Amino acid sequence: MIKLKENTMSLKLKALLILSGLMVATVAATALVQYIAFNVSTETIKTAISVSVIGALLYTVYEVILSKLEYDKKIDEISADIKQITKG
Repeated sequence: MIKLKENTMSLKLKALLILSGLMVATVAATALVQYIAFNVSTETIKTAISVSVIGALLYTVYEVILSKLEYDKKIDEISADIKQITKG
């Protein structure tokens, strides 16, 4: 019982930290948008958006490749376990 209560408290603390992080990120994003709107040219904004989109696409491709490799590794481990069970 005590372990469950400690775990619940740590989850509440983790949720609170995530929420506060999101709030800080929102404030920072608002300040950044205001700065960009008044101090950066449209050409620079277009370039930054383009680079960001390309970066997001590359990261997505990386995640897909990583997931495929992890999936293949897990399938190999399961297959090896099945072979070992059927032999023994």
